[in-house]
Amino acid sequence: MLSALKNTYRCLDNDTAREVRAMEAAGTLDYAAFGPRIKGTLTRESYVTGDWRKGILSAGPAAVFADKIEPVEAIFDRLLDEAAAHTKRLKALAVAA
Repeated sequence: MLSALKNTYRCLDNDTAREVRAMEAAGTLDYAAFGPRIKGTLTRESYVTGDWRKGILSAGPAAVFADKIEPVEAIFDRLLDEAAAHTKRLKALAVAA
């Protein structure tokens, strides 16, 4: 995506991304034409409202490691539990040393 602007971007395949791809396929090369679709405020609005269909939403390398869909609360709980377990293990190692 956005290779027409020499700014290749890996993103979620949503309504906005499909519009931009169609524009690129049609030969659009003008940044101003893409502007309303790729502006950061549209992406921010998507994150705030949860409407994943709008904006250019980054899909970085970590996206390929997702193996299930779960609530954010469950993800944070798991991260905190893992951090507590590792902290406990590190403290035990420090005492033993």
